[in-house]
Amino acid sequence: MTILYNISRHEDGIQSLNALDLVSVLKEIQTTVKESDSYFEEIVEILCMTLALLSTTEQIKNDRKQMNVVLDRILESVVWAAGEEDYRYGFHVSEPLVVLVKLFSYDRTLDYIIQHAEVEQLEKTTTLEFLLDFFSKYYATVKHDDPLKLTTMTALCNIFWSVSLRPQYKQELYGDKEKFKEFKKIIEQIARGEGNRSIATTSIHYVPTYIENIQKAADGILCNIVEQQEQPQQSETKKSERYGVKRLRTLALSLRSSSSTNSPSIAKPLKPSIMISYSHGDNDICTQLYNELNKRNDEFDIWIDRKYCKTGYLWGKIADGMQEANVILCLLSNKYYESKSCQQEFVYANDQLKKQVIPVFVQKDKPPGWVGKYSYMFAKIYSISSDSTIGKRKVERINGNDRRVFSIEQ
Repeated sequence: MTILYNISRHEDGIQSLNALDLVSVLKEIQTTVKESDSYFEEIVEILCMTLALLSTTEQIKNDRKQMNVVLDRILESVVWAAGEEDYRYGFHVSEPLVVLVKLFSYDRTLDYIIQHAEVEQLEKTTTLEFLLDFFSKYYATVKHDDPLKLTTMTALCNIFWSVSLRPQYKQELYGDKEKFKEFKKIIEQIARGEGNRSIATTSIHYVPTYIENIQKAADGILCNIVEQQEQPQQSETKKSERYGVKRLRTLALSLRSSSSTNSPSIAKPLKPSIMISYSHGDNDICTQLYNELNKRNDEFDIWIDRKYCKTGYLWGKIADGMQEANVILCLLSNKYYESKSCQQEFVYANDQLKKQVIPVFVQKDKPPGWVGKYSYMFAKIYSISSDSTIGKRKVERINGNDRRVFSIEQ
């Protein structure tokens, strides 16, 4: 079991083990292991973590009862380890936390762990309250040269990033003002790089792609919590100042456009801009779509991260690109849904910028609930599917009476 667990911690390993349908075998083992067995404690934790890492979203949904036991046990492992002096209870606390990062990417498991998990030690507190307390305690007490501090803090920041992307749970972060103040202070230190004295900068462990680096996660959290917390408290003066800045920015763009034309009397109008939001796991499809759109670059500009985000503060550049875009094209797939960076872009575009978003569903990946709640805002919806007989991808409008189809060379 230990060997299988270690293999499942790597994405290539997950692919190989799922090809062997190991999940079915593990579930069968899970039903045969009893608490009275002498080896129960040794095997149950590692069995649950392996099952969680290997299970797909659909498998988690379709086997709720058995998976709920798995989720309870993983959270319980975190609670037990968090209470030990060396933060170990069988495993170091970072190991079940890393598994939770993946689980928090799914609405179903996030909802269960936050609201319904049955962990005896959390009867008098909520899951989020426990995580907030542990976050502050661990950051303050663990020495900076501890090689596991970065892994643990990165996992916690990724978990809180997922929470902050869900309005129904984000509110709970503000529940205790003192705890929230301390939490925000630590997140700001990490985002600014001031926590580097307290956290090593390079992980000694393999980091799966579903875990974003710690500063990126901290930036994402701040983007979600600061905007909501401070916006209602803005004075009329502040609002006027922000409005003035926007007007000045519009004027500057207009002047820049005018100065770039050969004719001093005719201002060259700015072309509308399309921003493409996508998962790097869908890079091939994105490239094909970009090349097709770029054939009409005389009509509009295309903003894509690979052109504008090679160095520097990446989220800031992406946010600027979204701000300037007239339309944001989102390539939605399972890879997109599982990426917190992609979720951040999608939520930021809809909730804060109120931009026109056009979703393009890649293959037949079913969207999670957090995407569905925005569906009423979509003016157009497209899907991409492969046509192996002609070697092309078809992009089809799938709502309304106007069903447009065009192809992309593979």
